[in-house]
Amino acid sequence: MAAELDDLDPAFGRDDAILVYRVVQEAVNNVLRHSGATEATVRARRRDGEVQITIQDNGRGMNAAGRDPRELGFGMSGMAERVSMLGGTLTVEASAGRGTAVNIRVAERPPDRATVTHTTG
Repeated sequence: MAAELDDLDPAFGRDDAILVYRVVQEAVNNVLRHSGATEATVRARRRDGEVQITIQDNGRGMNAAGRDPRELGFGMSGMAERVSMLGGTLTVEASAGRGTAVNIRVAERPPDRATVTHTTG
């Protein structure tokens, strides 16, 4: 498995980063468990205030044409729910015998900058 990753640390607060991690984790697990792929790539890019993540393989694919990711099984449904919680979009491009690409787009949501105030008493 290959990876092409921009630094995503400044793009998300802790809780949002965990949601993103879980989505990518599920997508990679799907490649390993179901695809039969010989090659796979995870790409994560930051562009113009948005994070774009693609998990792509050359495996057996599936019939995903025109279907909502929530209709593609429990794992995909969980991924779609997490991406929705982030205000993003998840799309699946796949066809039988031609591999699968899971595409995630989420606006950057950096952690709030806490202001610390000191008082003397």
